[in-house]
Amino acid sequence: MESIHSYKRSIRIAPYFIMLCVGLILLSACTFANSDELTTTLNYEELTLLRQQAEQGDATAQTDLGRIYLHGRDVPQNYEQALYWFRKAAVQGHSQAQTNLGVMYHLGYGVSQNYEHAVHWYRKAAEQNEPQAQNALGWMYHFGYGVPQNSFQAVFWVKSAAEQDDHWAQNNLGAMYYYGFGVQQSYEQAAYWFRRVIAQGDTDATAQARENLAMIMARYRY
Repeated sequence: MESIHSYKRSIRIAPYFIMLCVGLILLSACTFANSDELTTTLNYEELTLLRQQAEQGDATAQTDLGRIYLHGRDVPQNYEQALYWFRKAAVQGHSQAQTNLGVMYHLGYGVSQNYEHAVHWYRKAAEQNEPQAQNALGWMYHFGYGVPQNSFQAVFWVKSAAEQDDHWAQNNLGAMYYYGFGVQQSYEQAAYWFRRVIAQGDTDATAQARENLAMIMARYRY
């Protein structure tokens, strides 16, 4: 008979990262803020106007220009330029730029990898209620990267993002309840958060949430 321990290990809470974030284990951490908004191609005049706005100090334009360099949209991909424009916007308090700057430090794109700096910028954005930063900050606390390991802080930040319907944070919170990381273990709560992901419809996280929920339902009927 399969032991409960071996079954618990069989649940798959896969690593998730939009665009460039790969290779981490168990919980999702790094998500470039609003990368999915880059769906249109800018012509020369539009790109020139965006650059002018960025150079004049417009934080939103600076963030958008950073994303363009990050993904190589309409310009050659350049992490150093992405970092430059994210930083310009981040010091002005732009929460999405702060999140993206945190990811750059987290992964070492355009700069030496530095978890402490990543935590600094994630926290700046998380305190402005940016869900992707909250999820990432929770991940850092979970593993003790750039901060002392603290399961309760991990849950606090991941749950803050999950309650804003960040689907990867909801998947992570389900995993925390499933394994009892920083919370009292509850398969019922795990199933609840996986259902919350599924209820949002087709997202990158939905397939994993469906698989996780099916495994719980097959054994525990929640």
